Amino acid sequence: MPDHRELILHGLTELRELCAKVDANCWVTFTANRDEHWIQCCPGQINMDWPFSHAPEPQQLLKYFPESAPIEIVAWDIDLYATFNIAATTDESLVSAVLRVFQDLYELGPEFELTCTVEAG
Repeated sequence: MPDHRELILHGLTELRELCAKVDANCWVTFTANRDEHWIQCCPGQINMDWPFSHAPEPQQLLKYFPESAPIEIVAWDIDLYATFNIAATTDESLVSAVLRVFQDLYELGPEFELTCTVEAG
């Protein structure tokens, strides 16, 4: 099984280091199976693939991000994306949350290809 936890933790560490160096917005994008699904993390916010016809609900998202309460939905578009603010959380908690979204919400199970890109802009 691929070591997704290590890759996600590495991406979050790179994000924190980049944010400390630059005076710009920074984010890390985790992509599964060559753009099948994606999650972007930036300080205090998550932007993610939303391949569903219903609106994201804070209670639903808390199932995946339990240590990130309160969750506030900022924007979403049917079958496209959801953006929401989260409370400050530990990297380890965010690693588990991102992994749960890919495995359970997106129904990829434990076997999927994961890539990571850290950017500032």
